[in-house]
Amino acid sequence: MNEALQKYQEAASNGDAQAQYNLGVAYGDCHNYEEAMKWWWLAADQGVAAAKHNIAVNYYHGLGVDKNHEEAVKWWKMAAEEGDADAQQMLAFMYALGDGIEQDNNEAVKWWRISADQGNAHARYFLGLCYKEGRGVNQDNQEALKWWQLAAMQDDADAQNALGWMYMHGIGVEYDAQKALKWLSLAAKQGQEHAKGNLAKLNEMLLNNTPLQ
Repeated sequence: MNEALQKYQEAASNGDAQAQYNLGVAYGDCHNYEEAMKWWWLAADQGVAAAKHNIAVNYYHGLGVDKNHEEAVKWWKMAAEEGDADAQQMLAFMYALGDGIEQDNNEAVKWWRISADQGNAHARYFLGLCYKEGRGVNQDNQEALKWWQLAAMQDDADAQNALGWMYMHGIGVEYDAQKALKWLSLAAKQGQEHAKGNLAKLNEMLLNNTPLQ
């Protein structure tokens, strides 16, 4: 048994909910997902929202349990209602896709907003996307820009690409090649493929002094 497992085993066996959660994480890190689920279920029974989120993740991917997206949604919903920002973000994502639950853009926006207000960068990106595309909310480029700026500053690569694209095209903000370069470069360094393409187009435009088509 490695040091992390030994650290939490005794307390978890004595019913300490946080230790049970931590022990589950340690087993998950060792790719022993069946044992991880065992301890997360015990922690979840004592109200640990993060354990419920992790249970949902494992049901979603089929790790230690049979893959079951409906069961994943059930656990994400419980954790989301208890204030877990990651679970709120994923519940919104499932509502948006209609995966494991009936598709509902309004519910997706509701949960992304709640998660975004807690500082979840992915939720901020997706909420911005909803405003850009008018899904579940009225289309509003300024609101999209606001949420993408917040997420981009948290190093969310998708938001950095989206923000760079807005500056590149002058949508919701004045055209600014330098800011576009900054944000697209940051996203591209993280491997964001769309950012790499956008950066190439912007560099070609600047090199040839030609407007975007």
